Amino acid sequence: MKVSPELLGSCVDAINSFYEQNDMKERVTMKKPQSEYYTVDKISPPHYKEILPNYEYMDMMVHMLKDFDGVEAHLMGQVYKYLMRYGKKDDKTQELKKAQWYLNYLIKHNEEN
Repeated sequence: MKVSPELLGSCVDAINSFYEQNDMKERVTMKKPQSEYYTVDKISPPHYKEILPNYEYMDMMVHMLKDFDGVEAHLMGQVYKYLMRYGKKDDKTQELKKAQWYLNYLIKHNEEN
């Protein structure tokens, strides 16, 4: 999502005004054109878009999970999720342990049903 140039300009002005009112020498400037400033998309962050070029994470999940239902689909989705974002978000070992936890639960679920 792009930051509105107007909003960005207002923020820069407000910060500089604060510095002036408090006799501070610092000033904020925009080093890039306003159109190049972006915010982080917290709904669909980069680690969900870097798995396979030109494919969104959810599109891949819909395709991979189409033959599964209920708890099995959920558990498979969690295993896939943590393996696909391996090394892109949290500690690598932590991601693998999360995938392993869901895989172990899936194994237990299948043994019991």
